[in-house]
Order: sequence, then C-alpha cells, then structure tokens
Amino acid sequence: MADTWPTTQVGFDTAVSQLQLATDTIAPGFNDKVAAAAAPGEDWLTTAQRIMTAVTMTYQQQQLMSLNIERAKQGLPPLDIAQYTGVGVNVGLSPATQQLVMILGLGLLGILFLGRRR
Repeated sequence: MADTWPTTQVGFDTAVSQLQLATDTIAPGFNDKVAAAAAPGEDWLTTAQRIMTAVTMTYQQQQLMSLNIERAKQGLPPLDIAQYTGVGVNVGLSPATQQLVMILGLGLLGILFLGRRR
C-alpha cells in the first residue's frame, strides 16, 4: 500500500488528475466549478476542499432548519446546536489553569533570577 502513495510532485499531480477524472464522472461539471472558484495561485485540491466544506455546511444548516421547523410544528423549542457542537464553549482559561500558569511563570522567573545571581 505504501508503494501507491505519491511521494513526488509528479505522483501527486497524477493522483490529483485521477481524482479530477473520478470527480467529473461522479459529479459532471464539478471541475468547471472548481476552476471558476479558484483563487489566484490556489491548487485544485484546496479549491475543491473549500467548495465541499461550504456545500457540506450549507446542507447541514438546511437539515437543521428543517428539523427545527418540524419541532416548531409540534410545539417544541428549536434545538440549540451550540450545546452539541461546542460552538458555545467559553474561551479562556479556567481559574485552576490560570493559577497553574501563574505558579509556573513565577517558578520560571525565580529560576532565571537565581541563575543570574551566580
């Protein structure tokens, strides 16, 4: 299996060409969309990944919207997606982590100070 992994630029380009051919067979016109959406200097794989990420997120949003509409019809509150995705996670350090960082920082300063006194 390791022998089939592209290890050179030529091998990588061949793999991308095969991927483009397969993609065009599965989704005709996708390669044209990738070419049209490519930023200057952006390779095909990066552009395709960016497009697929946007398409996937759009599809997930549509599914969530449909689910919340069904829940509203049943008199239920909408789902709070933040509690499932971690979007609502607090940013920053917990008090215990802040204390640990402070102690480590003071210890490092103490070591540096004692090292200079010699």
